[in-house]
Amino acid sequence: MNIQRTLKSILIDYLTEYKPTDDIEVIDAKRLDLATLPTIAIEVTNESAHSQALWNVIVCQVSILYRVHAGDVDQSELDEHLEAIEQAIQDPNSILALGDESSLVIFNWLYQGSTQDWNDSMIDTVFTAECIVTIKPVNSN
Repeated sequence: MNIQRTLKSILIDYLTEYKPTDDIEVIDAKRLDLATLPTIAIEVTNESAHSQALWNVIVCQVSILYRVHAGDVDQSELDEHLEAIEQAIQDPNSILALGDESSLVIFNWLYQGSTQDWNDSMIDTVFTAECIVTIKPVNSN
């Protein structure tokens, strides 16, 4: 499994555990067109080598979309959901600890904030973060 898919899988499992309500589906953003709302969709939007010296260390940009139908939640409920998601992803220590459970080592997690967009039918809130990772060597302990 490559870094992007591994990181997405780890974050999907993590946010499934910490999602604000049971009716929210947590998915890979590539499946967003098949999702029922409300949903949390995770995507690694960019990955690049950290440097030539650290060729096996990858810098990833992560995007976490929370999408709801505009009429399905009131403002206080929406605020509670957004706060719960933000609390789950803003603590770097919580995210770094996820790497210990897989073949992925997470060196750094920098939460970068969120933006919101809405129209008559949907409210989209996108949380972004930067993550520095590497795959654990096969023979490491």
